[in-house]
Amino acid sequence: MLTALLLFRELSYQMDILYDFPISLCPRRESRIERHRKAMLRGKPDIDFRKLNLEYEYDKIPMSLYWFAQNNSTSPIFMYFALYQVLEYYYPIYSAIQVKSKVQNIIKDPAFNVNKDADIVRMLTVMKTNKAGDFGDEREQLSTTLRHIVSGDDVLNYIKERDFLNTYYQSKESQKLSNQKLRLNDNIGIIDDLSERIYDIRCRIVHNKASEINSKILPMTKNETYLVNDVEILKF
Repeated sequence: MLTALLLFRELSYQMDILYDFPISLCPRRESRIERHRKAMLRGKPDIDFRKLNLEYEYDKIPMSLYWFAQNNSTSPIFMYFALYQVLEYYYPIYSAIQVKSKVQNIIKDPAFNVNKDADIVRMLTVMKTNKAGDFGDEREQLSTTLRHIVSGDDVLNYIKERDFLNTYYQSKESQKLSNQKLRLNDNIGIIDDLSERIYDIRCRIVHNKASEINSKILPMTKNETYLVNDVEILKF
């Protein structure tokens, strides 16, 4: 039974990505008549099931967080934080990959000398972790993760193909959630901008100190309606 549920979830994920048709199991079963009525109202989705396969297995924790976000589509705050946690899951993985690459470059340097203290210290500095055992702080890990999973051109094309996003990120409304603007003509700098903006908004959602209340993003406020646009980028 558990295996069947996992297979269903992974097939549903592919349907969501390919056809923007999210489906998930409901905790309460509706009657067959009610299900038929809703299906008739929606109409049949244009889905080519031949494109669906189970060649890849997805990580269970981020998959659960992804579906939590999709099932709370009426709450941009819930969606944003859950999608941020999906990214956060991969911080240690991509940070370790980057450190591995840096260490390899040092070792491959013809001038590297294993008997030279300065060279060993240089390599240990690259491998240094913080108290939590992570490579760098959360901002650095977010930036590293984004650079491994998406290109600046991808982000720019995604925004420019959607007029509502293109307009939003050039408007003053986008600065109500974060002062960090996105450079829509810079395929290199856009990743840095995006990383700063994502983290800034995340902090404004989760931090609740009295001194920070003026910058909070709260439910049922105008700022939450603006958040829909940043949720769209985070989903991408």
